[in-house]
Amino acid sequence: NSPSARYRVTLAVAVAAPAAGSIQNAFEHKGHHYKIAGRFNDTIFSNYGLDTIITTHLSFNKISTHSQIISICEGDFFRVAKHLYYQAGIYKDTFKNAIGCDSILSTELKHRPVSRITQAAAICEGDQIKIGRKTYATTGIYHDTFTNIFGCDSILTIDILVNKNPSAAFEFSAPFIETGDTFRLLNASIGANQFKWWFDFPSTDSSTEVFPFYHYTKKGRKAIRLIAINYQTQCKDTIMKTILVND
Repeated sequence: NSPSARYRVTLAVAVAAPAAGSIQNAFEHKGHHYKIAGRFNDTIFSNYGLDTIITTHLSFNKISTHSQIISICEGDFFRVAKHLYYQAGIYKDTFKNAIGCDSILSTELKHRPVSRITQAAAICEGDQIKIGRKTYATTGIYHDTFTNIFGCDSILTIDILVNKNPSAAFEFSAPFIETGDTFRLLNASIGANQFKWWFDFPSTDSSTEVFPFYHYTKKGRKAIRLIAINYQTQCKDTIMKTILVND
C-alpha cells in the first residue's frame, strides 16, 4: 500500500452575522454550523488514502440598522418602499445593503393633530361675514380649511343664520303742525321692540318711547329720524321724514 497523501484547501468565507440562538446565516460545511468568526479545519477522508484538509477563514458581515422618526397629519400616510403606513406606531422594513446583508429600517410614525372647529353666527339682512378670503351673506352651513400651528388642516364649520330686519315706519298725528302745537308720532314699525327717535335730526333732541309726543318752538322744515330695533337679533331699520312747521 502506498502511503496516504493529504491535500490542503483554504477557503475565505464572509456571511451575514446570525441572530442569537439561531443558525440562520451560520456557515455550514459537511454538517458543521459555524456561528463565530475564526479559522476552522475540516478533514475529508478518502478510501484511497487521499485525505483533504479544508481550512476555512470565516468572517461575518454586519447587518446594518437605521432608524427614523416621521410625523404626519392625521389622515395622511407615509410610504416605505411598497408599504403605506397610516397609523401611529413603530414599523420595521428589511432591505438588502451594498454587501448583500440585511438592512433594517425602523420607522417611528407620529401623528400631528387636525383641528376641527364648529361655530354659529347670526347676522342681519344686508350684513356679511368674511372668513379668510370668502364672504358669506346667506343662511347655511359652510366649511373652510386653514392650516393650524402643527402644519395640518384646521377645518372650520360655521352655521350662519341671517335674521330678518325689522321695518321702520311712522306717520304724523296731524297733517299740519304749527309752532307750539303738540303732536304725536304714530309708530307703524313691524318686527321691532326698541326705538330711537330724533325730532330735528341731527340735533340731540330725542326719545325712546314707542309713540312719542313733541312740539316745536321754531318754524322751518324739520327732519324726523326713527331707528327701529329688534332687541333679540339686534337687527335694525332706519327711516327719516321731513315735516314743515309753520308759525
